[in-house]
Amino acid sequence: MEAVTRLSPGFWSMVGKVVRYSLVSAVVLPTGSLILWLLLISGLQPVSANVVSVTATTPISYLLNRRWTWGKDGISGGAGEVAAFWWLALVGLLLSSGAVTAAARWTDRPEPLLAANVAAYGAVWVLKFLVLDQFLFSPNAARSDRVRRRIHQRNVRRSDPRSRVRRRESVA
Repeated sequence: MEAVTRLSPGFWSMVGKVVRYSLVSAVVLPTGSLILWLLLISGLQPVSANVVSVTATTPISYLLNRRWTWGKDGISGGAGEVAAFWWLALVGLLLSSGAVTAAARWTDRPEPLLAANVAAYGAVWVLKFLVLDQFLFSPNAARSDRVRRRIHQRNVRRSDPRSRVRRRESVA
């Protein structure tokens, strides 16, 4: 037990993120699977149903992961952060659509199609966690976003004619 308590705080922080990320997936995956199943039994084509399912659950995944898994408060990191998350979702969508299409060649029953979708989701799950943790929601990404915002604010202030007048008055 003593060896467990000597593990670094960084290790426990990572364990916490993995647990929270898993719990977000435990919400998103069944929600997406339910949407996919309902669309399949209503007669929608498998790939179209998969696109609707992923499109419906990606905002939920983004918000839950950003806020709860990585503890990012406030406004998002901008269009770049959202676009990068959607690119990850697109990779998952392409892989799951391929899996669903392959399964649809063998059967039209929804259960094997759902299993193919879940298997593809699992294949992307680890890669997505690593990208989110190391690049998208990392403290370094937040720091670079803050620096970018400060530079933008400074440039806006410099281009404001009223700020030039104030600077000249303070010099004189």
